Amino acid sequence: MFPDLLRSLLFPPLLACGLLAPGWLPGRALGTPSGAIGSLIGSAALLLNLLLAFDAIGVPLRLGNVAAGIAALCLVLGGVAVAQQRRAGATATDGPPFAAKRSGFIWVKHQGLLVAAALGLGAITLRATLNPLSGFDVIFRWDFLARQMVRAGSLRFYPAVSDNDFLYYGWCDGIAPLVSSLYFWSYLSLGRIAAWATTPVVVAQALLLFWVVWKLATRRGGPAAGAAACGVFATSSVSLWGVAMGQETGLTALCLAAMFLFLDRHADAPRDRWLVWASIAAGTGALAREYGLAFIALGGLALAGRRTAIRGWLEFGLPAVAVAL
Repeated sequence: MFPDLLRSLLFPPLLACGLLAPGWLPGRALGTPSGAIGSLIGSAALLLNLLLAFDAIGVPLRLGNVAAGIAALCLVLGGVAVAQQRRAGATATDGPPFAAKRSGFIWVKHQGLLVAAALGLGAITLRATLNPLSGFDVIFRWDFLARQMVRAGSLRFYPAVSDNDFLYYGWCDGIAPLVSSLYFWSYLSLGRIAAWATTPVVVAQALLLFWVVWKLATRRGGPAAGAAACGVFATSSVSLWGVAMGQETGLTALCLAAMFLFLDRHADAPRDRWLVWASIAAGTGALAREYGLAFIALGGLALAGRRTAIRGWLEFGLPAVAVAL
């Protein structure tokens, strides 16, 4: 009884340390904090690359080893961030999701649209809580790989190429195991395999996706456009289902939308490092699914449309390729 209670108490902080802290620190190191959006996207990319590095050198993928690796990453990034802030001074953050700031009237003037957005987000949360990982492919791909990673303590069988590999993983995949890595860390954080441990990961993607839609539309057309965009997005059954089912759809959608948000912010503040964040979002989208490689090309088209200088192309393209590789 007591060990189960202790694991439940440790689950939220452990999960947050792996899925938010590593991605939060690069914003401080770059001098351009990206808020919760960059925290999740950056942490996902760092976690996957950490797991791949450990597996390549033969370090077992167990809680102690992975937690130590995350702590080491945070120490290095934190040291760089402290040095950067001492040189450049504090920088304002992007703000927490759905912070009202100076737009309190929105909640009254556009309450119908915002209620629709709340219902859409609530539907995803309810589905991810009562029926987590409901996608058909989840049982033999996305979640199954995560469970096999926990059981085997490695990724040596993925992608499956030999007869022995197929004893562990029976599907001919070669997708970078980003989504599975997020679920893998959820199970490690809980101390056991339980589908509900993945619910915070799915709900966080949904919350941030609504937030990115809000931010993009608000930047283009003001608060009314933001409320309308969230309301319309909440009526898309395909979008709600695609996020709630727990496959790669929510993460790829978030990465693509975040990339365009960061590119838009770069247009307003070209001296800040928003192009690096756009590249991280594009590269992480490529890790979520192989067709996400197209995100890098879409970002390049956006830069071409704005006649970005060569330096901007390099600032976007090189990190994106590095993350994807």
